[in-house]
Amino acid sequence: MSHNIDIGCMLDKESSEAMYKYLVKLPKWGRLVETGTGWGHSSQFFSKVLPNWIIYTIDAFGIYGDGRIYNGYKTIDVKKIIDQHPENVIQILADSKSVPWEMPIDVLYIDADHTEEGCRADYERYSPFLARGGLLIFDDYVQDNNPANGVRKVVDGLEGYRILYTGIAAILRKL
Repeated sequence: MSHNIDIGCMLDKESSEAMYKYLVKLPKWGRLVETGTGWGHSSQFFSKVLPNWIIYTIDAFGIYGDGRIYNGYKTIDVKKIIDQHPENVIQILADSKSVPWEMPIDVLYIDADHTEEGCRADYERYSPFLARGGLLIFDDYVQDNNPANGVRKVVDGLEGYRILYTGIAAILRKL
């Protein structure tokens, strides 16, 4: 199954097609949480595939000293990213590990800190709210340029999920 959605350079075609395959089968209404907004390409993708859903995207953009590797953000860049979000996308300006979360989540997309500790912290923070049968997606499961891939270490150690796809991203369904 393929899509014709413009995805931007921060979301690769392989991952977006794999996600699309599962996302289009979800109910009409739901809630998706994304850690790591980056340049906003994945949140725009999710908004187009799930137009009736509420998409929460969380990133401090390095403004709050969260140690992002993308340290080139300026306030004007962040404003542009937020301004381009569709109406169903809510930007939370914070380090994803510090956001108090209490709402149920239907899809959790983890793409913030790619160290093992950072990835695990996001997983532990939000996964208790992931609905049974919900999708858990980790970006950058395969990082050819990073032999110490923290994302892969976290994903490979998880229990209670059925793996649907592993490629650049890893897509799992909560049992």
